[in-house]
Amino acid sequence: MRVLITSILLCFLLSACGKGQEAPKSKEMGMEPSSEAAPMAPAAANGMTVDGTFYPDHSKDLQEFHIRSSLSGVERMIEQYKKDGYDTSELDSQKAELEKQLADLTG
Repeated sequence: MRVLITSILLCFLLSACGKGQEAPKSKEMGMEPSSEAAPMAPAAANGMTVDGTFYPDHSKDLQEFHIRSSLSGVERMIEQYKKDGYDTSELDSQKAELEKQLADLTG
C-alpha cells in the first residue's frame, strides 16, 4: 500500500515539475516587441536583474549556516566532554574562533 501511494506521489511530483519550465514567447502570445521600448537599467549588485526579477545571493546565508552548525556541534561536544570529565580547552578555543567568524560574518 505504501509503495502504491509513494509511486502515485512521485508521478504527481514529476508531472508538476515538468510544467511551466519555459516562458511563453511574445510572438506566441500575439504580442510584438515595441520598437520604442523603455531603456532597461543594468543589473544591480543587490541581485536585481535587467527585467526586474530579484535573485538574492545566498552565499552569505550558506556560510552562516555552516558556522552556526559547527558552533552547535562544538557546544554539544563541550557539554559531553564536561560530563565525561575530559579537558575542553581545545574545544573552547574552537568555539571562540567560530563565534568570532560568526560575528565577522553577521557584522
